[in-house]
Amino acid sequence: MSDADERPQAAIINWLTESKRPQEYYEAIKEKFAEERDLRLKYRPEGTSQYTSDLDGEFARYEIDPYGGEITPREPINDTVECLFIGGGFSALLTSARLREYGVESIRIVERGADVGGTWYWNRYPGAACDVVAYDYLPLLDETGYVPLRAWAGYYEHNTLDQNGIVGRHPALDNLIVANGFSGHGIQQSPAVGRAVAELIVHGAYRSLDLTPLGVARILANAPLRELNVV
Repeated sequence: MSDADERPQAAIINWLTESKRPQEYYEAIKEKFAEERDLRLKYRPEGTSQYTSDLDGEFARYEIDPYGGEITPREPINDTVECLFIGGGFSALLTSARLREYGVESIRIVERGADVGGTWYWNRYPGAACDVVAYDYLPLLDETGYVPLRAWAGYYEHNTLDQNGIVGRHPALDNLIVANGFSGHGIQQSPAVGRAVAELIVHGAYRSLDLTPLGVARILANAPLRELNVV
C-alpha cells in the first residue's frame, strides 16, 4: 500500500479516537433545539387545534378523489387473506414488501383512493411542493432502480396527540395491527415501520427495531410521546 493510500486511513483513525467533548457542549445543543421548538410553539399558540378533520363546507372538496375518475360498480370481493391492510400508504406498501420477502403471499391492501400511496397519492406535484426532493425519503429506490424527478407535496394526515406514528397491535383486537398517524413523515419512516410490522406479523415480536413506545397503548392512555428536538 502506498503512502497516499495510508493517509486517509490515518485521518479516519484520528477522528475516531478524538477525545469526547464535555457534556456541557451537548447540553448547549439541546438547549438550542428547545429554544427553536418554543419559537414554533409560540408562533402558533393554538397548537393542534389548528387542525381539523371536518370536511364540510369549503373543505368538502378534499374528500373527493380528483384522480380516480368515475367509479365503476362491481360485485363485492368475498374471500379470506392472511394479511389485510386497511389503507395503502407507504407503511402498508413497505410492510407488504417485507412480508413477501418472508414468503407471505396472501396479502390484500384496501384503499379508499383509486391507487396506493397514501398522502403521496392525494398530494401530487406541483400541489404544495416542498424544497426537499423525493429521493431523500422514498424507500425501495435501490431495489427498483428508479429516481424521482419531482419534489414532494405537503398536505398530510395529523396525529393531534403527539404528531408521532402509531404502530403495533391493538390491545383489544390481537389480529389488528396499526401503522398510521405519522403526520407527514410516513414516507420517511416507512422502511423501518414496514420491516418492524412484518416482523410483528411473522415472528410475533419486533426483531430489528423495538417500536413499542409508538404503540396504541399511549393513545388510549392519553400519554403523548413527545419529540423534544423539534426545529
